Amino acid sequence: MNRNHISWAIIIILFVAALGSVFYFNNKFYQEVVLSTSPAVPTQKAAEIRKARMVWVEIDFGNGAKRLFEGDIDGQEYSLKDSLQIISDTGQFALKTKEGKITSLAGIGGSIGEWRIYKNNELANQGIDDLTIKGGDKYLLRFEPR
Repeated sequence: MNRNHISWAIIIILFVAALGSVFYFNNKFYQEVVLSTSPAVPTQKAAEIRKARMVWVEIDFGNGAKRLFEGDIDGQEYSLKDSLQIISDTGQFALKTKEGKITSLAGIGGSIGEWRIYKNNELANQGIDDLTIKGGDKYLLRFEPR
């Protein structure tokens, strides 16, 4: 009788080991299928290339409201004025300029303050006609009261 129990124990152990092997190899096969059919995971280099093509323009309306626009410019260079026209059309707000300066943006402007432009965290002392946007640039347009 003792010998019969040992035989059954060996059979059960072999059955569990075989079943475990089937599950293990099935899972390994599934992972290989998922990896081979999913899109490639972007590498650090691809992320850096994408970041170098991106441009960010943040508009701080001075009243607590802000809007951020980002875009892929694909290695091109654009004037800030042309870019702001596209942004104002996209954001559905009016843009008024005079002599290279923003006089009104979304109805905000006039004698109570002025629009200042910061390029890559530094005050830009050029007009919007002279400033260019290229990959990696970060612009901040801020309405500052006088």
